[in-house]
Amino acid sequence: MLNLKITLAALMTMWTLPSSAAEMKYIDKKVRSESVEYAVSLAAEDGELGHAFVIWNRGDDTTNMTIQQVVGFYPQADKSKYEAMFGSSPGEIFDDSGEKPDYVVVVSVNSDAYERARAVFEKWKSSGNYLLGFSDCTTFAAEIGGAIGLKLPSRIFAPYPIEYIKKVGESN
Repeated sequence: MLNLKITLAALMTMWTLPSSAAEMKYIDKKVRSESVEYAVSLAAEDGELGHAFVIWNRGDDTTNMTIQQVVGFYPQADKSKYEAMFGSSPGEIFDDSGEKPDYVVVVSVNSDAYERARAVFEKWKSSGNYLLGFSDCTTFAAEIGGAIGLKLPSRIFAPYPIEYIKKVGESN
């Protein structure tokens, strides 16, 4: 079996940034060398309400490629924007691979931290309720960030996803 070494630069070439102006922060949380590289990124896009999402990257020795998954947490699909903003509803994890981040915190991690973050993802996938400001896309990304050892700032002064993800980058 081939040992696969993936640099953060290689991981980042696997998905498209919206422009050369996209801001990025790189953090190395690895505590040991492993044959496979892992990265968990917290990303946000600006906009009317904005959106936060998570980008998973890991090497695969079998295929000699990087496997990537991009996901975000949303209110149930049949809710209107108004209902989603002012009420609680079941939440859903959606594929966000088409999203274009404006700010990204890329965190290089070991396999155990990656698996802790995946456990958080599985919990949200099976039992998450959406409530803006308390259990939303930003809360989802923040909980993933906590699982990989990031310092998490308060959301009080950073209510929008892009503001909060930038604060996470500044805090680490």
